[in-house]
Amino acid sequence: MAKTKKYIKYTVIIALAVFSSFGLCSCYDDREMNELAYVIALGIDVSDGGGYNYTFQISNPIASGGGGEGSPNKEVTNAENEEESEENNQSSEEWDRTQIKESSNSGVMNVVVKAEDYLQAAELVNNIISKRINLSHLKVIVFSEDACREGIDRHTRFLMNEREIRPGTNVVVAEKSAEYFLKNINPKLDMSTAKYYELLINNENMNYSQAVQLRELYNRGFGEDKVDIILPLGDVSNIKKSAEFSAQNAYENEKGANRLSGEKTELFGAAVINDMKMAGSIDGNAVKYYKLIMGELKDGAVFEYHNERAVVKNRKKSDIVVDTSESFPKISITLFIETENADNSEVLKKNIEDNIYMLLIKSSREYQADIFGFSNYAKTKFLSWEKFENYNWNEEYKNSVFSVNVNLTNPEFNLSRIMAE
Repeated sequence: MAKTKKYIKYTVIIALAVFSSFGLCSCYDDREMNELAYVIALGIDVSDGGGYNYTFQISNPIASGGGGEGSPNKEVTNAENEEESEENNQSSEEWDRTQIKESSNSGVMNVVVKAEDYLQAAELVNNIISKRINLSHLKVIVFSEDACREGIDRHTRFLMNEREIRPGTNVVVAEKSAEYFLKNINPKLDMSTAKYYELLINNENMNYSQAVQLRELYNRGFGEDKVDIILPLGDVSNIKKSAEFSAQNAYENEKGANRLSGEKTELFGAAVINDMKMAGSIDGNAVKYYKLIMGELKDGAVFEYHNERAVVKNRKKSDIVVDTSESFPKISITLFIETENADNSEVLKKNIEDNIYMLLIKSSREYQADIFGFSNYAKTKFLSWEKFENYNWNEEYKNSVFSVNVNLTNPEFNLSRIMAE
């Protein structure tokens, strides 16, 4: 009995010693907040002579939070842009591996480094700034079109496996360059640039662009069921003079929104990604039709054609049927759209059907990208995965025959339906 009590006593002492030692432990990478440089945006461009230019946009908490005086906003003129463009076009021997670039936004600092991959780029940045970079608050990753056409599979793997980067980080493709896009970010309504990214990209009422997160890009590019995807296109807009502005031109503009004032940067249109490479792009209006098919278009979307106008309430998802009984797929799409006002619904209906059909043909024939995920419908037609693979969907999809039918209705006031909602 005494021996048992002695054993229990020593066990308790050892346990107390072990647990008390936990208080002396800390994380291996523990840092104070004022020792970290928080990266809120990361840009990736193809560099002349090989490698990539990585733009690390680092938050300046003193300027953005009002804790002190930041440097005054500096508008970047066209002359300065041309001068910087010439500087960037220098040979690789003359190009400095690390540069701190001017920005029109005093709330951030842009550090540009030339490296073979992200890991080397992060190492270089940590070598030239006083604080260690931290990506736990990264809001957006921006690829240039050139980087996307070359292929973003390697970058996506690196970033998805980076411990500090959250899978919910948004992804954007810059029409000119990632560096140029990021340096022109200068929010007018938000003190915090990081908050501006959150509100801009995740705007639920955005009909002309598509929000995509890093996890979705990774899953659709490397998952068991690979599916092509579209990524939002970012550009720096030229503000139009009032004499050049018209609402119809703004609606039909393929490159971006036509406006008199506001933010210089915008998200308009999408890059079509096929097998983790950019196959082409679609304009903002095509993105609206894409969202209409996918059931993602928000109420209040406007469709116009020959002075006919309808404000859409899309209350029912599209009915999609994929027939694989023949060597080429037959895909029929029926859309159910309620509209508040459509004076000539037949004219507008035909126009919507034609535009959707052209989008389907362009994505399948020209880009050979199944951005709508029709393959998921096709798989249900086969009894085994082997039979589906033998059908060779990726090759046959470009030969698909499409039929589009739009049910455009203007329902009367229905009190029971409103009460049910």
